[in-house]
Amino acid sequence: CGMLPLGCRILDAPADETFIRCGFPVDKIWLLLRGHATVQCYGPQGTSIIQDSFCAPQLFGVIELVEHQCVFSASVVTAAPSQLLEIPALLFNRAMNEDLRVARIVIDDLASLARRNMDTIEAHGLLCPRDTLALYLYQCCQQSALPYTCCITRQTVAALLRINQRSLYRYLNQLCAMGLCSSLNRKTVITEEQFARLRTYCETLN
Repeated sequence: CGMLPLGCRILDAPADETFIRCGFPVDKIWLLLRGHATVQCYGPQGTSIIQDSFCAPQLFGVIELVEHQCVFSASVVTAAPSQLLEIPALLFNRAMNEDLRVARIVIDDLASLARRNMDTIEAHGLLCPRDTLALYLYQCCQQSALPYTCCITRQTVAALLRINQRSLYRYLNQLCAMGLCSSLNRKTVITEEQFARLRTYCETLN
C-alpha cells in the first residue's frame, strides 16, 4: 500500500483480461497478486500460441525492462479472476538499480524462469505426454495452496503443453486412476494426499 502514492495501482481483473499487449510500449511492470495468467505469442499471420501459464505471485514485463526493449514481446491474459499491482516502469527500474532487495527479487525471478524453461524443454524432449502433464500439475501445486484446483480451461492446458485435447482427457483419466489427481465439476483437483503421490511420481521422472 505504501507504493500507491508513487503511481502504483491495485486492479481487480476478470478472466480473459489482457493486461499486457504484444507490441505496446513497456511503460508498466505488473505483479500478479492473486489468480492465474497465460503468456500468449503471435505469429506474422495472426496465429497465436500459449507460451506459458503462471499462478500468483508472478512478475510480468521484467525481461523486457532488463533487456531495454521498447515494446512488450508477448501478451499476457488473465486465465481466472485476478488481482494485479501495476507499477510504472520508470519507478521499478529505479528501484531495481538502487535497492539491492528489489534487485535480488528480480534475479530470483529471472533464475526461476530460466530453470522453468529448461525443465519444460527437458520434459517435452524426454517424457511422454502423460508424464509432461503430471509434471505440469506438480509444478502448479508447488506454487499454490492445497487442495489445488486447476483454474485454467483444459483447452488452454492442451494448448500450453502441445497435447491434442482429446488425448489430454485420456491422460487426465489415467492420472486420476493412478490416484494422482481427481476431477470435480470438469476441473482437475489435487488434494494433499494426491500431491504427495504426485511428488513421488514426478521425482522418479528426473
